[in-house]
Amino acid sequence: MNQNIFSLARENPPIPGCTISRKLFENDEACSLLFSLAEGTGISDTAYEREHFFYLLAGKLTIHQGKDFHLKAGDFYLAAPKEELNVKAEKDAIYMEIGFKKEDFTMNTINEKNIFALKDLVPCSEGRIINRNLIDTEKVHFAVLSLAKGTSLPEHAAPRDALLFSLEGEGLITREGKTYILKAGENFAMKTGDRHSVKAEKDFKFALLLTEE
Repeated sequence: MNQNIFSLARENPPIPGCTISRKLFENDEACSLLFSLAEGTGISDTAYEREHFFYLLAGKLTIHQGKDFHLKAGDFYLAAPKEELNVKAEKDAIYMEIGFKKEDFTMNTINEKNIFALKDLVPCSEGRIINRNLIDTEKVHFAVLSLAKGTSLPEHAAPRDALLFSLEGEGLITREGKTYILKAGENFAMKTGDRHSVKAEKDFKFALLLTEE
């Protein structure tokens, strides 16, 4: 098995009857946790002081905030601040949360819905690379990109620690001279300064999370 390509969902399976959480990163701007919830379990009522988002990696999840929002794998939910919400796993569910600590955070999306699929935020267009920034602060950057078949991002150094979420299609990542095939549902991590390039063998969409301490 290629240890450079992994799946947060497959490597963090729920335990029946339990909820599990672990920290992915934390700095003075934001904190991110990964949750694994067994079917029928949940997180009780809570409210966040500032914007907070959920990204469902696998399973089915219901978030109740004023009304029920039903998420499937690949869905993204932007929680309103200072409004109580609770979470319940309809099926075993693995999801990532990012919560912000500063007042000046804004979500850069024209989509007015609370819930949407990340892969639907950018189209694929022949010969083009399309980027859409969702979060862009001094220490946290989250974007969705599409590379049409045959296009590529030339070799460059990762500006911060990076975590890629492959959303659709297939991409080739070359890092420090080694090439890896990244398929939908898989993840790839890089450290600050890692030299890499990305090429689309097929139309390829991925989300990119950049963070620093």
